Amino acid sequence: MLFSFLRRHSSKLAPEVAPELVIDSFNNNGVTIRFYRSAKSKKMKILCLPGVMTFIERALPFWTALDEAGFEVYGLEYRDHGGSSERHKEDPLKIDTQDFSAYLDDLHSFQKIYLKDEPVILLGSSFGGHLVLRYLQDYDQGKGLVQQAVLIAPMVDLLCPINFLPRCCLPAVIKLLTFFQSTHDAIPGFQEITPEHIIEKEENTMRRSILALHQDKIMTRLSLGWIDAALQSIAQLNNISINIPVTVFLGKKEKVVDNQSTIKLISEKAPKASFHFLNCSHRVIDHHLEDVVAEMAKLL
Repeated sequence: MLFSFLRRHSSKLAPEVAPELVIDSFNNNGVTIRFYRSAKSKKMKILCLPGVMTFIERALPFWTALDEAGFEVYGLEYRDHGGSSERHKEDPLKIDTQDFSAYLDDLHSFQKIYLKDEPVILLGSSFGGHLVLRYLQDYDQGKGLVQQAVLIAPMVDLLCPINFLPRCCLPAVIKLLTFFQSTHDAIPGFQEITPEHIIEKEENTMRRSILALHQDKIMTRLSLGWIDAALQSIAQLNNISINIPVTVFLGKKEKVVDNQSTIKLISEKAPKASFHFLNCSHRVIDHHLEDVVAEMAKLL
C-alpha cells in the first residue's frame, strides 16, 4: 500500500519521477505557495494543514496514505516554508512570522480558488490544528465551508519549555527575553540546530531519506516573535463555537502542546467531538500513521 508506493519512488519523491504525486503552487498577494493535490477527483475532499516548519515532501507519507484510503487530498505548505516564497532572506532556516493572519488569508484564498467554496474536511496537525480552529472562528461561522474538522495534537495551548515553571509564566518569559533580544531573534538554544542535525536525529529510514533529499527545505528555528504571535492567537480561541463534528487525536506522552487545554476547550466548544488517545508524544502521525488513517477512513 502506502509504504510500497513510497519505496518505489523513494529516490526522488517528486512529481517528475512519480506522476501520481501532484505538487503545484498558487499566488496570493504576490506570495507563491506550494500545495499537494490528489491526481484524481474523489467523493470526499480533505484539506490538510501541517505542523510548523513542515514542507510538502515531509508530509507526503501521510497525505498519500489519505489519498489511498479514498480521500481527494489537498495539502498546503505555508508561506515562508519549504519551497514556497517569503523564506527569511538572512536566515532561511528561521520562521519569523510576527502575526498569523497571513496564514489564515492564504488558507481562505486557497479554499475559494481550488475548492470553490465546496464543503470540505479540514485537518490540521499541531500548528495546523490551531489554524483549523482559527479558520472556523474567523472565516467559517455559519457558512458551512467546513463539514468536519480533524485535529492532530493541535496547538490549543503550549506547555512551558522550562519544566519548573507553570504555563502562566510563559508570556513573562517571552517578554523578558525580548527585553534583551529582538522579537526577530531565534528562540535561545535553537540557533545552533542545522538541517544536518535534523537528518541525523531522524530514526526512521524513509523519513531520513526524504529529509536528506530535500535538505534545502528544512527549517530548524522559530523567532521569539513567532512564539509571541502564537500566545496572542491562542488567547483568541476562547471565543470559538464549533457546531460540526470534530475528531481529535492526542499523544499520551505529549510534551509540546497542552492536552488538558485541548480536551477542555474542545469538550466545551464542540458538542460533536470525539477523542482518540495514542501511545506517543507530539509526533502522532509519525508513530501512528496507519491508526490515524484507519480512523479517518470511517469518515468516508
